Amino acid sequence: MLPPHTVLPMPTIRQVSSSFFKMSKNCSQHPSESLVLFCGQHDKMICDSCQIESHQNCKSITSSIKAANGVKDGTAISGLEIRMNNLNQVSERMLSQIEEKQKTLKESQIKFKNRVLEIKQKLVDRLNNLEADIHKDIDSKYEQCNDTLTTKRTSLQANATSITSWKRDLKYLKQNTSEIHLFQSVKFIEKETNETDSEIRKLQKETFPTIKFLPSVLESKMDKMLPDLGTINIEEVSVPMPELNIDQEAQYLSRKSVSQKGENVPVSTTRPNSDQGGQFVVRDQRKLMLTNSFLTRKLDYGLEISGGCFIPNDRILLGHNMDKKLFVCKLDGSNSKAITLDYIPKRITLYDNNHALVSVGNDGIQVIDLTSLRPGKKIPIKGISSGIASAKEYIWIKNQRKTLIKVDINGTIQCTIKTAFDPLDICANKDGDVYYTNGETVHVVTADGKEREINKSLDLKGIEGIAVDDRGDVYVAEKTSNNIHKLFINNQKPGIVMTVDDGVYRPINLSFNNETKELLVLNNDRVSINIYRPQ
Repeated sequence: MLPPHTVLPMPTIRQVSSSFFKMSKNCSQHPSESLVLFCGQHDKMICDSCQIESHQNCKSITSSIKAANGVKDGTAISGLEIRMNNLNQVSERMLSQIEEKQKTLKESQIKFKNRVLEIKQKLVDRLNNLEADIHKDIDSKYEQCNDTLTTKRTSLQANATSITSWKRDLKYLKQNTSEIHLFQSVKFIEKETNETDSEIRKLQKETFPTIKFLPSVLESKMDKMLPDLGTINIEEVSVPMPELNIDQEAQYLSRKSVSQKGENVPVSTTRPNSDQGGQFVVRDQRKLMLTNSFLTRKLDYGLEISGGCFIPNDRILLGHNMDKKLFVCKLDGSNSKAITLDYIPKRITLYDNNHALVSVGNDGIQVIDLTSLRPGKKIPIKGISSGIASAKEYIWIKNQRKTLIKVDINGTIQCTIKTAFDPLDICANKDGDVYYTNGETVHVVTADGKEREINKSLDLKGIEGIAVDDRGDVYVAEKTSNNIHKLFINNQKPGIVMTVDDGVYRPINLSFNNETKELLVLNNDRVSINIYRPQ
């Protein structure tokens, strides 16, 4: 049953762009049918015929009314608003830079004309014709450059105007329209915003033309015939542009991968607070929102990441899965720097604000100086070092089967822990409790040496990464289901905190920042990075 209509005064309606009134309630493929369903796998509204013809294998289909429930307070609309604000801010800064470039271009035009006039005074009448030619050339090149910049400026202004209009529309729609119409509007704005996003990214990669004057070498030889007064060239120069916060290409590829896999990929079908055989989606406690996302090829072509962690100053440290390299970059992948190692890195953990630790197989542990961004000393460890964690100035390392050892920064063994199974990944909380997984269960070894399983109520498969937060709650990345689970220390029922709807696809490694409360997800089989933080 459709919700009751809301009657709005005409002045309110006139404040919304006319494009929203053109959105049809009917399916574009089947005009006689209404859009009554929403496919979460393909992120689109569909009709009953669409479900039968092209969505028969999709598992995450629900009614559009149910999907729209809570949209005003949901992450989709808040995320879209953040993206539009970011696009608006970036567009304004880019406009300012282009305007400054046009001002400099005008100054160059005047400067070069004055230079030509100086030469003209020396050459008098003999150079009058050449003066006219060079003036014409300058003006022609200036107009060519200015036309190019004006075109870019006009495009950005149009995008900025559209974004501002959409923001205003969304504000009024949130207050005055029905949830189903608001949901349709959000999807419409999201499509338009994606196109604007692509246009701005294209402009960011383009060069900007300028003019340059090359005076004649015969200027000082007045007694000789000069073929010209110089040349005017257009040079394409790169201008540093502000970065967009979230790489939509990375998110698009993740969604596309899920869609193309079809029924062969387990897709989360959970709805808010729905029971999933002992699990539920935790949507109302410490919500996590995507703040940064980028593809690893932004750092190096073909790069696959083995692991990573947060480091101070809003940076992350990532390990190359197939080469002897680490990469340091900002949370959005910018300002990257490569660190060359003697070994291929396995796993990475933060030791203190000045040092990180990298497990390097047979060669123990490599210390990384986070100030100089250079390899420091090596810590010798017997066996093959893989999983690694640190807390309270101590280091836990998996170096043998069914074994964890606790060492200090010099490699001196403090204790040896025989585990119930072979640890695949490990992490430690601030109290020194160590958590580890074999891919199906999660165990904890407390500081007093006692061991227990902490996920008995969950049937997990394909665990690829774990991380513990500042409260002691444990995040678990389940690669096969595209879910991030949370195991609570206070005996609260464990639940799913993120799914494919949040951009999670085949996650394999996690890291938590206790200072900023951010969660890093190594996503999409090692080729993309997502960063989330509480709303």
